[in-house]
Amino acid sequence: KARWVAKGYSQTAGEDYDDTFAPTASAVSIRAFLALAAQRGLYLRQMDVNTAFLNAKVDTDIYIHPPPGLSFMFPEKSVLLLRRALYGLKQAPHLWNNLLVTWLKDQGFQQCDTDLCIFKRNTHVWIAVYVDDLLVATDTEEQMAQFVNEIKAKFHMKDLGQPSLLLGMKI
Repeated sequence: KARWVAKGYSQTAGEDYDDTFAPTASAVSIRAFLALAAQRGLYLRQMDVNTAFLNAKVDTDIYIHPPPGLSFMFPEKSVLLLRRALYGLKQAPHLWNNLLVTWLKDQGFQQCDTDLCIFKRNTHVWIAVYVDDLLVATDTEEQMAQFVNEIKAKFHMKDLGQPSLLLGMKI
């Protein structure tokens, strides 16, 4: 198994990328999220997006050389135009976050004012986002199953079940 990684160190600000920042839920917000879940007796589930950055489309023209070992498949001195973000691109986390936030908002979620990585829908489904890891809390198992089906229809997800360890915190 191999992963093709871009040489992000050779990118130039303003030319190849503009924004690199992608917010993540703070540890304080996650602790408050877990306290809310415990107080209300919510169901918790931890999920991970498989190869998250590859879901996001690149918003600028970025050309890269074919990966070593596969150059025989391409004419000599050819370059490839990226359509999707690769790991290693400076803007990959930002592009992924924009894609996820847009999708969540399309599904009726609202961002919290105090932490842009905490989302809620009708106070029945709560989500904390940390890059490609999601912590989901719902009132009922049916709501959990519905949300899991919704997000799995859009992204390839790894369902980690009920969380026991998250960002170094035992749950």
